[in-house]
Amino acid sequence: EVLCSATGRLLTQIGRDDEAEMLFALVSPNGRQVATVDQKDGSSDVTLWDMQNTSRSRRWLHTDDGLKWASFSPDSSKLATGSHMGRVAIWSVETGNRLPEVKEMEHEDEVVGVRWSTDGLHLTTIQSGGMAALWDATTG
Repeated sequence: EVLCSATGRLLTQIGRDDEAEMLFALVSPNGRQVATVDQKDGSSDVTLWDMQNTSRSRRWLHTDDGLKWASFSPDSSKLATGSHMGRVAIWSVETGNRLPEVKEMEHEDEVVGVRWSTDGLHLTTIQSGGMAALWDATTG
């Protein structure tokens, strides 16, 4: 269910057809999509949902890393993900592919937070040990 934060009113309902555990969901800044992160048998998937008709628009990013966090870029065109294995990657929302020009950002501990700068040029990441890092979102 997607609820209005101000009123608690049901905005839409997202249908699911598997037994995966939904870890979290986030709304894109442009309000057009919801990304859900699911986990089943140690693998993680990201599913993009169209907010207008609540249909699944894309399911992608199958990883054995165990996703811990995700964040849309300010323009809603990219999704940054952080994992239990300490990896941060940036993905194209349109294609579902990892952006090849951005190297994977490695951490020593699991990533417990990923946040874009307002201009979309940088990422801030936080590791479970409390260490924060600032990354160039165009190169890694």
